[in-house]
Amino acid sequence: MLLRISILLIFLRCGGPDDLVPEEVLELNATYMKYVPGAGGGKGITFKVLSPDSVANLSIQKFMVNDVVVPSHIFYDKGTTLIEATMFYEDPEMTVGNENPEPVNAVLFNQEEFSGIIYYTIGTVSDSLFIDEFRELESPMYQ
Repeated sequence: MLLRISILLIFLRCGGPDDLVPEEVLELNATYMKYVPGAGGGKGITFKVLSPDSVANLSIQKFMVNDVVVPSHIFYDKGTTLIEATMFYEDPEMTVGNENPEPVNAVLFNQEEFSGIIYYTIGTVSDSLFIDEFRELESPMYQ
């Protein structure tokens, strides 16, 4: 499901004030996928926001989901922009004297609904983008 989000987004093409494009309507595909890599390996969740446009000079300042800051990266491919953020919760290791360590509180992994805010900079202009809903993708089965 594509989310239609209207935002004020300024694209800097050549760097001059005459080259600013004011308001844009973006078709964003916002998804998440939960995964468990194996017994005792922990668990994680990946959020992806895909735009069909390539956004030059884009820098992510902060990617927040349900008030939790999630480390993110930007990928460009065939004219698209993908912002990916992943949170991994590693299982604690057993040690001598602590054979039953407390499990990690996997805050985001344990939640069912997600909304987010991406704080970004394009060139010298900073702004934010609110995403009100992420669509869940099924985790592929590993054999």
